[in-house]
Amino acid sequence: MAKVSIRRSTSRPMAQCENCDRLSINATRERVRRHVQQTGHTAWVVVEDQTQYSPQEDGNSDR
Repeated sequence: MAKVSIRRSTSRPMAQCENCDRLSINATRERVRRHVQQTGHTAWVVVEDQTQYSPQEDGNSDR
């Protein structure tokens, strides 16, 4: 059975408010929380996880 190399990465969080444009896309989770508390708006923080599977080359010890 062939071995598989696995690489994982996570993108930077992106913030977005459903109700206005005042929230920066680079806002921290704490800033998003405060924005929701202060405005009553609904906001999202999106983080993308990626996993890459590829054939493991000979001599490579990654798992």
